[in-house]
Amino acid sequence: MKEIPIKAKVNCSDGDCGESKGLVIDREALKVTFVVVEDKNLPGDSHFRLVPFDSVADALHGKIALSCSSDDLAELDPYSDQDPVPDGGMHIRPGMKIQATDGKVGKLDEFLLDQKSGVITSLLMLKGHLWGKKDVVIPVNKVDQMGDVTITLKIDKEAVSKLTAVSANRG
Repeated sequence: MKEIPIKAKVNCSDGDCGESKGLVIDREALKVTFVVVEDKNLPGDSHFRLVPFDSVADALHGKIALSCSSDDLAELDPYSDQDPVPDGGMHIRPGMKIQATDGKVGKLDEFLLDQKSGVITSLLMLKGHLWGKKDVVIPVNKVDQMGDVTITLKIDKEAVSKLTAVSANRG
């Protein structure tokens, strides 16, 4: 499995180039298509760029490495939340609410992807408090729908509590 954090430090091939502020996914194929990167050093009013997912060289908890340079990033078209998402995709933002059938259960932290196909296999849901945060692994087949601000599950809170949890401090 490959992790893809939704909010992470981003490095270009020639050094630091900002922070990811979200992902764009293809709703039908369940694949990540773009990483939304904010680089405050970019010229102009918009410091956000949609970076094609095939430019991601590596991704670990809290870090994304791109194969493009800072100059390549600057040449991409500016992006804002008001812009349409390419190809009918969906902009996934850090901390989106995750709702079980009987109430809120946590916030979206990361996706797990199949190493070969790049298809999203699971969501990592951040749960807990400052001293006991954990990521709960939610298989994508337990997701009912992904809305603009909330991801709704097909299972209740009790079923969520029985899912596998991993430390949220892996990086």
